[in-house]
Amino acid sequence: MKGAGVCAMDFLVGERVLPVHVISVRLAATIFAFELGEWNGVQIPESEFEPFLEPSTDKELEPPATNPHSWERLKLTGAMCRARDAIESLLFRSIDAGQLPILNERRDLTGALVSSETLLDVDKARDWAEIYGLEIGDFFANYVDDEAEIALSALSRINDDRARLAAPDEHAKIVKRAAGMDPNHVVELLLENERLRARERDRERPDMSLDSRQRTTLLVIIGALADAANLELSQHNKAGETVAAMLDSKGVKVSGRTIGEHLKAVREAMDSRKVK
Repeated sequence: MKGAGVCAMDFLVGERVLPVHVISVRLAATIFAFELGEWNGVQIPESEFEPFLEPSTDKELEPPATNPHSWERLKLTGAMCRARDAIESLLFRSIDAGQLPILNERRDLTGALVSSETLLDVDKARDWAEIYGLEIGDFFANYVDDEAEIALSALSRINDDRARLAAPDEHAKIVKRAAGMDPNHVVELLLENERLRARERDRERPDMSLDSRQRTTLLVIIGALADAANLELSQHNKAGETVAAMLDSKGVKVSGRTIGEHLKAVREAMDSRKVK
């Protein structure tokens, strides 16, 4: 894809550029709509999420994962489609106002931006979403991580082709030596490399999950604070919006829907800790 401008990192493959850390306006709006989960106070039905959710390998420990390559094929309908289109319009307005820089600009004959071919830096898209109070969660993180891994994998093949073209004889010797290696040794090296990568990921993303008792204690504390603030927990969505407004006044952006979903579990936690 030519004319993509200066990307965060890109690699030339003949006449194509493999972008890393780049996302189109259409994909960003779609993912942000999924993260939002509601639009104009209307909850997006679970049925609109189901085509995109993969079953968890461990239902107790892991949330549903996403398939990053399904975004382009996903046909949105109903509330999800309306949310996506509205977010896309906000992105366009920010771009046209010069508030959101772009890496690649593509317009149709009427001068309108083409959402699927107008590219943004991932970090700029993330910053924009935070300004507008749109939450960044697993959908967005999974997409970014997966696309980076694909591009870096392609880079390895590109470098191999370049080495072959630059020094065919030397490259042939290297390939011959590699072919004579013990396959078991190669497997061990790959496994060791994966173990090192796993340790690196663990350092970057420390496990801060709570066990069930700690979580219940935290929910009970939240329940006591909610009672003190005269929040009606039986109406968790309304209570969530109230808390979201409180947080917003402190400069913290969390959607009322997300808060409401957590508040639903508070009363059950309090009942479980009552002295009988």
